[in-house]
Amino acid sequence: MTGGKPVGVIGTSKGAISTAVAQNHLKAVLTAVGAAVLGRPEAYVRYTEGLVDDDGDVTDASTERFLVRYLEALRAHVVRVGG
Repeated sequence: MTGGKPVGVIGTSKGAISTAVAQNHLKAVLTAVGAAVLGRPEAYVRYTEGLVDDDGDVTDASTERFLVRYLEALRAHVVRVGG
């Protein structure tokens, strides 16, 4: 149904596991319809007030580095799978 399109799933929540549960369900659905879901790294970002400023910039350096690495992995996945 998706023609094997490469996808990544990322999310954030205030709680420790909310986004993990939601992402797990979404990944199962995407896999069922034929998407090529990025398996690793997984990205569960715990949201805290001020994590993103009014300009949309991530204010925590370690979170920003993690997100950059995630996007690099997603790009490699798209190149590998085709898209």
